[in-house]
Amino acid sequence: MNISDLLTILTILLAVYVILPKAKILDIRLRLTILDWMVIWSTLLLLLYLQFYDVFDSIGLTPNYNLSRYNLNPNNFSFLVVLLLSLYLIIKTHLVPFSSYKLNDLKKLFEQLGYRKELGQMVGLLDKHYNKLIKFYAQDKFVRRHSIGALDTQSIHRLNAILTGSKTKTSKFLKLKQNFKERIKKRLTDRRDIISDIFKISLLNTRVVNEISKTNPYLAIKILDAKIDIWHKRKFCELYLKSLFSDPSSILYSELNNNHSTGSGSRYEKPESNKLLHYLFSDVKKAEDLYAWKAIGEKTIAFLVELQRNPDKDTYNLPYDRLYEEELQSSCFLSNAIWFFKIMVTEAIYQNIKWHMWLHYFKYFTKHICENYSLDNPYVDKDAEFPNRYSYLLYEMQCTLCEWIRLLQYIPTDQENIQLDNSVLHSNNSNIVQSSILALGRCIYTISSSNNIPDSFKRYLIEGSLDVYFNIRIWSQVNQNYAELLLNSLLDAGDQFYKKDEDYNGIVLDTLLHIDTAPLIDDHFKDCLDKVVKHFINNYGEQESKYIFLERLDDNTLQVKSKLLESGRFERCYKIDSHC
Repeated sequence: MNISDLLTILTILLAVYVILPKAKILDIRLRLTILDWMVIWSTLLLLLYLQFYDVFDSIGLTPNYNLSRYNLNPNNFSFLVVLLLSLYLIIKTHLVPFSSYKLNDLKKLFEQLGYRKELGQMVGLLDKHYNKLIKFYAQDKFVRRHSIGALDTQSIHRLNAILTGSKTKTSKFLKLKQNFKERIKKRLTDRRDIISDIFKISLLNTRVVNEISKTNPYLAIKILDAKIDIWHKRKFCELYLKSLFSDPSSILYSELNNNHSTGSGSRYEKPESNKLLHYLFSDVKKAEDLYAWKAIGEKTIAFLVELQRNPDKDTYNLPYDRLYEEELQSSCFLSNAIWFFKIMVTEAIYQNIKWHMWLHYFKYFTKHICENYSLDNPYVDKDAEFPNRYSYLLYEMQCTLCEWIRLLQYIPTDQENIQLDNSVLHSNNSNIVQSSILALGRCIYTISSSNNIPDSFKRYLIEGSLDVYFNIRIWSQVNQNYAELLLNSLLDAGDQFYKKDEDYNGIVLDTLLHIDTAPLIDDHFKDCLDKVVKHFINNYGEQESKYIFLERLDDNTLQVKSKLLESGRFERCYKIDSHC
């Protein structure tokens, strides 16, 4: 190998280096230590020496190793040196992880990339070195290798005797040992601080997280699964899910759209191909630990508030049509938020999670939707099942809450997270079904109290909720306290301290009078109607309201009629206790 061959090789290496991705170049720089650079420069000097071997030989600056007997001359020896250097560099850049001494350099590199907004390179470096950073952060291997704290006092005495020849003088050794442990502890602390700073620069940076969600979204699973500070993971999870949810083309929308199929018991499948949802919900405790609901809930509320400030941009007040049905399956922001909660809370019920998973966000969604709700669009059919798109979303939330309650028929009666001792309206965060009942009562009250929503649609949702009550009464295996709790929640807006509302209780009673299936469930229906009438009289007396007539026929009989009953519809008279 002559000098022209070397120059050709160097030119090729330089060309390859130039076209390498910047993240790879930065990775190579991180892996090479001062010792490695010394080896590289020493090798280059050796190659230069071999190319001018004859010159150095003429002035007596050559070793007398007699390598010719091995058929080695400067040319083929140069080839051997290049081969060894190449092998060395391949091992260093591909097989050997970067040294912990380079952590500070990595931190500075992340800072520089952040300043220059080279986020793609930052994500590439993070992906490459994340596992090693986690190992350094945990420090278990380092502690086992270097710590001598496991030695007991007797072993220290013996070791000191061997080293000093004395069986009594241990103070010097103990002092050295203590100093050594303190140095190790300081080094471990410094490492953790540097790695923690790297995580803050990368994982808690909104721009970097946005880049991860777009260019390498499944890197987040590796980040969330690592053993790092839970607060770092929760904040990262919030930023990550918000970023995904802001982009209808993200993997979150795609996986939600591919996860609509249900198995038995209204349970949703979580195929491994849906990597993110499978990670969060196959063991839903992970979603609980990461506060997965927070990003979706807060982002949805912010979205609705923004629409309230800009009503001209609110497309949810447009008619519910086939075009919107197609959008629901792909990119509807609000519908996919509801689906996320639907899958998460369903799994939490089945997996015996004793936390409500913040399904109460539905109450806030409902409040803001009712504030934004409008039927002013000239193309809206006010008598349609769903007058506008908001109507369907309210219906979808009501159905979801009812679906969680109906899971009682599939869950073992002794499962811890569905135990209910009474029908009093009080919060129990460990019982998801109970929380669903309270949230349903509040949502129905919020909808029924809104002046923006037509009465026909209010009755539609109330009737669907009453159907669940009758379902529970029919299911003999289900704790009947749930039926009483549901009825109480519908009558008192999910809150035992709520301000009484005559019109609200009137429309609930009016809806009950409209149920056509009453003869099929006559005993349960009469019992329910009796309780609702008594609740109304106890709170408001025997007076006419916006929706119903109450007429006393005799001391023990009260006639209840709807003001909106069409001719030919039934009227009902029921005996009630005289103290009512």
